[in-house]
Formats: sequence, structure tokens, C-alpha cells
Amino acid sequence: MSLLGLNYCGLGLDAAVGELRDLIRSYNPVVVFLSETKMKSRAINKLKWSMGFQNGVAVDCVGRSGGMALWWREGVDVSVRPWCQYYIDAKISLEGKVWRFTGIYGEPRTELRHRTWEALRYLRRQDDLPWIYAGDFNEVLRQDEQIGGNSRNEGQMHAFRECLMDCGLTDLGYMGYSFTWNNRREGEANVQVRLDRGVATASFLEIFPNAQVEHIMTEESDHMALLIRTEATAPRRGPGQQRGFMFEEMWLKHDGYDHMIQEAWDNNPAADTGIRGFWQKLQDMSRDIKRWSFDTFGSVQAELKALRGKLEEAKVQQLVSGSSTVVRDIEKKLHDMYEKEEVMYRQRSRQEWLKAGDRNTTYFQNRASHRKRKNTVKALRREDGSRCATNEGMVEMALAFYQHLYTSEGSSNSDDILALIERSVDEAMNRELVGSVTDAEIETALFQMGPTKAPGKDDDSVVFMDATRESMEALKHVLQVYEVSSGQKFNIDKSSVFFGKGCPAERRMELKASIGISCEALSEKYLGLPTVVGRSKEGAFKHLPEQSWSKAVPTYPMGCFKLSRKACSKLTSIATGFWWGSAEGKRKPNKPGVCLPGLNHCAPEFSVREIRRVEEVLLDDGQGWDEEKLPEIFFDGDVDDILKIPVGRAGTDDYLAWNYTKNEVFSVRSAY
Repeated sequence: MSLLGLNYCGLGLDAAVGELRDLIRSYNPVVVFLSETKMKSRAINKLKWSMGFQNGVAVDCVGRSGGMALWWREGVDVSVRPWCQYYIDAKISLEGKVWRFTGIYGEPRTELRHRTWEALRYLRRQDDLPWIYAGDFNEVLRQDEQIGGNSRNEGQMHAFRECLMDCGLTDLGYMGYSFTWNNRREGEANVQVRLDRGVATASFLEIFPNAQVEHIMTEESDHMALLIRTEATAPRRGPGQQRGFMFEEMWLKHDGYDHMIQEAWDNNPAADTGIRGFWQKLQDMSRDIKRWSFDTFGSVQAELKALRGKLEEAKVQQLVSGSSTVVRDIEKKLHDMYEKEEVMYRQRSRQEWLKAGDRNTTYFQNRASHRKRKNTVKALRREDGSRCATNEGMVEMALAFYQHLYTSEGSSNSDDILALIERSVDEAMNRELVGSVTDAEIETALFQMGPTKAPGKDDDSVVFMDATRESMEALKHVLQVYEVSSGQKFNIDKSSVFFGKGCPAERRMELKASIGISCEALSEKYLGLPTVVGRSKEGAFKHLPEQSWSKAVPTYPMGCFKLSRKACSKLTSIATGFWWGSAEGKRKPNKPGVCLPGLNHCAPEFSVREIRRVEEVLLDDGQGWDEEKLPEIFFDGDVDDILKIPVGRAGTDDYLAWNYTKNEVFSVRSAY
């Protein structure tokens, strides 16, 4: 089942009508929503019949602006609710599922856009039906949803994000081109924005877990069409493609887990020695563990369903027998299974900051579902620009890509490079490097990883040179020699170049073209952070509130940069709003064990503290921690950890230290 939504900016021209007819014929939607038709309802109804729809409603345009329409096919039970110039709201029943669709045309005037968010909150209070909301919102959630033109107003974006949060709506993402509106001007005057999107509640995603939004190119409108498929199927593994082994943290809660691991290890002797034999032993163990999980541990969801049914029967029986023993036993089993379910979703959601046992299963489930939707590969784009959406085709494309990527082109003349490298590894160091790995080294490496994480590493190379044609040619020659000698290709697409302020724009273009690099380094972000922070910190870190809204408190950027007081204040406001703001159109109730802002002498299990800068908890001379102020801001356990962090003393100089050896001196062994 699919829905089609489009802002047409006027449907009066024959070309626009013809394009709409082609879209409907190509995608066969059961529901069509049109905004900014710039037509009266009588004309829209005539158009509806010509498009093959027997049912629908229309909202008149006002002058030469506005106008909306909602059409639906025969066999779809639609109950339209009162509408206004911003939306058409409808209850839809189809194939045994009941849900709600609202088509939106957001207020185009910035100073009046709050009316759209007020209307959305009003709609959310009407009922708790699964809900999807789609159309032209005339606003974005983040700065990166626009290219060209002036920066978006942070206050307007914040109001949009707050509205979605209050209503419990999640952005469905998209497939296709990133920006849905284009002002169709040339050069620097061109502006493109993602104004159109689909958002939905968690309950909608429960009944349509594979719902997806696709951006469809159009010619007659400056907006792209939204194609929403509610029953889109996620790619599945084909015959013979088994899911790889994945450790489940909830296994640890089973009484027989330790015995099973020991038995699996003992029953799978290695057929070979060394690392190959160890790898084979782990492969055999993983099969035994998966079999045990299926046979003994079972499915958490299936077990919960069965226990709930047994509990209902036991309570009915209790009315007759008067005995509550069976009921208590089942309730205990349910308690244990709920704990396992929570651990399972916590692991899938990758939320490490909240420990197991807090009964936040709904939160974890939503995070896990969002993560699955985000990580699911629904299609790949071929070199000719066409899209491959079949599972078999994507498997072939992935295999071909990585076979090409990891196929060596051969190497020659490696001695030419080695002769230029000064020897830094002596015989003693070499013996240590090629020596056997000890159990203690393996244990140290393993326990440095998170219990449910996998290790990874990323290295970069930086070259400094003059901004001249000769220097660029010399660099090209060095890279070519390296490629021939090592067999490794230099990746132009992942490379960038940075020019000093004195380098003219014409020379920059010339040098980038000569080596084939199009990206300038400091115009990009690395790990989500600006590569350079200038005088305006507000501009460099204006994205942090956006990250906090969609993810969590950005502790990594805060550990790398000194944020302004204004940025800290915004982050504090977001955190307090999460706990005590509005949700789904209603004021959030006070949480038990959560301290309200401004209250003193409370003993909360969890409280929101104001986000501060480090300098505010140091002594005036900067030579130590302010032990009186620390407890006012941090929890007791955090205060103990902070006091263990040494603060530089007067008269001492900084020095380089290696964190992975006791004497702080680098050694080759510690680097591996």
C-alpha cells in the first residue's frame, strides 16, 4: 500500500495535470494528498474523477495561494475530520488496520509558523491512533537540510523539533535525492531545502515497521513528490545466507549459561594449531551457542506471550481454588523475562549510559527500532545512476565492490621506497614484534573494549606543502610511486585539501583540478565536529542542539572544545525539557525519584544538573578543584572521579606522555 503527497504550486497547467496523472499511473497510490493546488474545490473534484478516484475532499485556495485535496480509492474506509488551511486529517481503515493520516501544508510566513505547530499539537490531543503526518512543513530540523542561501533560523528549527518531540513523532527518513524543494536559480543564487517529509508515531511504526519514504523527481513543481510505502519489505537473506553469530547480553541471565559455555569449549577440540585452530574452535562454539539459544533460551517475545496467557488462566483458576501460588510463580517468570527483554533492547539500541534494571523497555525498543531502520540498506545505486533494490542484486554489487577494492594491482620497486626510510626498528624491537602474543596481552586488549562492542581503527595522513603547481606535481609523483611500490591505491574521493587565507580562489581551483581533489578540508566536519573553530563559536557549534534533540548530550564535542555559556544554556534547556516538558500534546507528569529544577534538599534517583564549563569548578588560581562547588553540580560518585583527575600546578611545564605504559614512555608493544 502506498500514499502519494505533493506540493504542486498550482495545478492549472496541462503539463502539471499530465505529470500528476503519470505519477498516479506509475505508483498506483491508494491515497493522494495535494497541497498548494491554487484551485477551488469544484475544479479539484473534477480533476479527481479524471484521475480515477471516486472519493475525496478539497480545501479552497485563498486568492492565488493555498488549496489542498485528499483523494482515496474505492475499498478504503476513510473518515475525514474537520480541516483548515494547514491540514486535512483523516482516519483510515484498510485490511484490518486502523490508523490516522494527516496531510500538511505548513505556514509559509516565518512569523506565523508557530500556528502550524499549534495545530499539530491540537491534532495530537484528539486520540491515540497510530499516526503518520506528511507533506510540506515549510521548515527543517537541522542546518544540513539546506544548501545555499542564508542559514536557517535556529529558533524556528528548535520550535519544529520541540513540536515533533511533544507529539511523539519520529522522522521517517527518505530514499532518493536529499532536498525536496529547489528555487531553480543558477549558481550561488540556487537554494535547495528538505521542506517535505513524513513523520510518524511509535505506534504507527509498530503496525507498519517497514514504512519508508521515497523522494520522487518532478518537473512541473519546484517540490519533489513524497511516496510513502507502508508495507515496504526490508531486504531479507536469501537461501543459504545465514545470519552471522551475534552475542546476546541477555544470555548471561540464564542459569545454565556458564555450564553451556564450558561444555561448548570442551566439546569442540581444535583440529589445527595456532590462530587457525583457535578460529575454527570459535566457529564450532558459535554454532553450539546458537543451537542452545534456540532450543533452551528460546524467543523472549514468544515466551512473554505464552506467560501472559498462562497468567490470565491462573488468575481465573485462582477465583475458584483460592490459591495464589501458581499466579506468583508465573508473575516471577514474567518479571525475569521482562528483564531479559530490557537487556536485549538495550544492547540493540547501543545505549550504554543507562544500566539494566531501570525498566525503560519502551525507550530501548524505540531506539532499537530506529537504529534498525537507519541501518537497513534498502537499495544501492549503480554506476550508471540506476537503483538496485533486490536482495540478490545488492549482494552481487557488494561482492563486486569489495573484490575490486581489495584486489591488489601488484607492487614493484618497493626497494626504492624502503631505501628512503630511516630504520627505526632495531633487532630487539623486531624480536618483540614477531614474538608470540601472551595471554596477558590478549586479556588486556579484550578488556579495553566495551562488553558489547567491537574494535576499530582509522588512520589519516597529512601532507604540508606550498600552494604551487610544482608542489602539487611533486605530490602526485610521490603518490604514484607509493601506489606502484605498495600495491595500495590512493583514494581521491576520501581526500581533501586545505588552503591558507592568502591563496587566491583561481589558484585553488587550478590546484584542485590538477590532482583531482574537489573537497576542501575545513568546509567539512570530522566525526561530526568542525575541523576549525574561528572567532564565532556560536556559528561553529550551532549544530549541537540539533544533535542533543535527536541523540543525547554531546559529551564528545564538549570534551574537545570549550563551549560558550550560551551553548551550555541551550543544552541544559533541552535536557530539562526532555524530563519536564510536553509529550504527545500533554504536559509530562512528574517522575518518581526525579528532582525538579530549582528544588533544594531533595534526594533524587536521577536529576538534571546544569551543564557547566570546567573553569567554573576550578579554584580561582586554576591550581585545583573547588571541592565545595563540585557537589552542587555533580553526583557524589562523579565528584570522587573528578577529584582523582590531576590539575596542573604553577611552575610545571606540559610534556608528552603515552597513556598505555606505566612510565608514560612509548613502546612498540603497547601500540599493538
